[in-house]
Amino acid sequence: MHHGNPSRSPRAGRRPLVSALVALTIALLASDRLMATNRFFNPELDENVVGWIGGTWDAADRNDCARSGSMFTTAINPFGTGWVAFASQCIPVGGGEQISVAIDAKVIFATQPVLGEILVNFVADGCFDSPVATHGDFYLAPFNTWSRGATSFVVPPGVITGALVTFALRSTAPFDALFDRGYASEPDFEIFKDSFELGQTCRWSGVR
Repeated sequence: MHHGNPSRSPRAGRRPLVSALVALTIALLASDRLMATNRFFNPELDENVVGWIGGTWDAADRNDCARSGSMFTTAINPFGTGWVAFASQCIPVGGGEQISVAIDAKVIFATQPVLGEILVNFVADGCFDSPVATHGDFYLAPFNTWSRGATSFVVPPGVITGALVTFALRSTAPFDALFDRGYASEPDFEIFKDSFELGQTCRWSGVR
């Protein structure tokens, strides 16, 4: 009777490797680099506008995605100085971070040109406190076609906990517009390299 070492199961040999890979994956997911996901809540506006201020849900979608939609806004003229429609949300940030924000907008009714504006108010405690500093950028919003408004900024150093990001459209006359596919993260960060940032795919990620 042979009493040599029993043959080792191939599966048994894989177990330490599998365990190591699982541990590595957990460690990577916990790292700052991979935690940099879309900071907007409900960025795709799938079934509602929860998390956003400025409008109501509409079934029209940026890429005609099934079971998704956008936010419909009717411009208002609260101060008698011009018409404005907007989509606004507060995101968590920290002092010194570099952040890119973007959204797709479509002007669906207008009689005058519409100008897009992105305004970021940095706050120290609570998103609706007086801003510590601001960042702004402008772009032209063409009529009846989806266009992307985007900007990047560095959060001022110090005790900054949030950024109130407002995507605004302005005109001298009444207009209606749609907003969809909000994006807020580190510059050039893509969870899946699927050209989401170019609006060429139907979905990006459910992660926020």
